[in-house]
Amino acid sequence: MRFICLFLIATLVEAAPQLSKLTILPFNPLLFGKDATQRLIVIASYADGSTAEVTAEAALVSGKPGVALLQDGATVRAVSDGGATIRARYQGMSAVTTALVQKGGTA
Repeated sequence: MRFICLFLIATLVEAAPQLSKLTILPFNPLLFGKDATQRLIVIASYADGSTAEVTAEAALVSGKPGVALLQDGATVRAVSDGGATIRARYQGMSAVTTALVQKGGTA
């Protein structure tokens, strides 16, 4: 009985799709005006062709929070003019986009 259980667990683990790509949408979001916001979505693509939205499980970080600040995990907010790299990490894979802020000093 124990052998059967281990075999079933091993089969389920092997059957899990292999993560092949991570994407942040929208790509290179443009935020216009101070405090403008854009919700980001993280999509995992798997080797079997399936996709899944994994935003809640991904870790997002802004390279320049003084330009584009992340709030509530995946909402980017304009702080000042410029560009800020946004990186998402999920299950050992990462994706990068750049949030572009224009007129960040004015409402």
